[in-house]
Amino acid sequence: MHEPVPDAPAQTEAWELRVHLAEGRQQKLAAARTAVGLHQDDPGSLLLVDAALADEAGTAEEEELRLSSLERAAAVAPDNSWALQRLARAYVRSSQGVRAAPLVRRSLQLRPDNPGALDTFALVAEAQGDCRAARDLQRMAVERLPPPPDPSKPAAKEAGGAAHNDARDQIAAMRARLARYEARCPG
Repeated sequence: MHEPVPDAPAQTEAWELRVHLAEGRQQKLAAARTAVGLHQDDPGSLLLVDAALADEAGTAEEEELRLSSLERAAAVAPDNSWALQRLARAYVRSSQGVRAAPLVRRSLQLRPDNPGALDTFALVAEAQGDCRAARDLQRMAVERLPPPPDPSKPAAKEAGGAAHNDARDQIAAMRARLARYEARCPG
């Protein structure tokens, strides 16, 4: 992991692994910044900043870097559903919900049953003050979640570790948002 990664766009996966394996937010972000510096027009590298910061709010500088990296990723790859929905999510977080709606709609055109895009659309609806739409979109997102892996099966154990825990945390967060929306907007 500590060996230099060659300067080639094909090495995005290596940078992604480096970000994922880094300990602590600052190391993850440092690896993501290096990848972006080496591959400024590679959407995979640009998305690593968002991956390094995860869904936790960062400092103003980190959030500015997240937003600029996601904007660049969406500009370089306008049909990348993930880049579009993550940019929409970043806009909601930065109180720019109006800019988010067209992006998440486009993301859903590209991948209509994507739970992450539906989850982001629910956040957009909430930011726009439409509690019922947020609730309904979040229900759709949760309904489309894949079934949790059976921890007793060997494949689940092999795939376990941090990636498995991250997915489980994201699913739990989606379900918690649904419970929050249902409590605020019954019906």
